[in-house]
Amino acid sequence: MYTWNEIYENAIDKACGSSELRAKDEARFQVRNLIIDLGAPPLDESEVPEDVVEDYCKSLNIKFDECGNIVSLELPHWIEDIIYKRKDDAYLEKDLNATAQSLFGTDIEITDEQMQQMVLMYRHNEDCNVAINDTLEDTVRRVLKR
Repeated sequence: MYTWNEIYENAIDKACGSSELRAKDEARFQVRNLIIDLGAPPLDESEVPEDVVEDYCKSLNIKFDECGNIVSLELPHWIEDIIYKRKDDAYLEKDLNATAQSLFGTDIEITDEQMQQMVLMYRHNEDCNVAINDTLEDTVRRVLKR
């Protein structure tokens, strides 16, 4: 794995079209897209885009492969927590949906509002001393009132 500085320094004085220059351009492009996706202004709006790339690479500890592809980064913990919660909620929604289908048939329709209500109710009622399936069934029955 390579840092931005290593990628950048490897490209210095290289001929146009060299693999080192292509790797630097690819790394810059991927960091540019990443920071735009995270809500930062585009690199083109800064006076020295390479300095902005370097700053983001340092703050996020971004590492690249030999082709300039991002292979590793460290997000702030609060962002990782949000991602984890979203994934956990998505798994819970699948479990709630499967439970509803097993209880009431595959033609059951659950609105987004009902699903959000079930997720909140499940989170409130989950207990390590109660079987997960029992809590899922209770939640589904209470929200769908069946």
